[in-house]
Amino acid sequence: MCYERQTLSFFTDAKAENGRAWIGGPWFSLQVTRKWAPWAFAKKDPNKVIAALELLGTLVAVKLWVPEGEARKASRVALRGYTDNKSNEALLRKAMTTKFPSMLILMELAEELAAKNCELQLQWIRRDMNQLADDLTNENFASFDP
Repeated sequence: MCYERQTLSFFTDAKAENGRAWIGGPWFSLQVTRKWAPWAFAKKDPNKVIAALELLGTLVAVKLWVPEGEARKASRVALRGYTDNKSNEALLRKAMTTKFPSMLILMELAEELAAKNCELQLQWIRRDMNQLADDLTNENFASFDP
């Protein structure tokens, strides 16, 4: 088996206010809706599950940016993700939580990483260092050129 180490870095963020929520990262900005993420509204205010929303942003980045296919069986991808949510850095390091809905997203993230032969190091950064991802969650696209 060939072992090749490639590194991919990404920044993600989440926002919840006024009963609405968004996630954003490298080239994605999504409003979280009850239709596809009812868990985000189970406690009425998505702000109460902001850590889970931040983790969802990480999951979406992995799904978007890590290739699938037979090549993944022969090489491993090392990912470095950056988040301004300290609890998710620790959560991913220990690979365990009992908090709903974070546990559901963590399980899906673990499965996605295993299926794509990836290892993810999620690292906390200050909010001001995560400005581009923050802009995406605020639907501010001025710094981006399609």
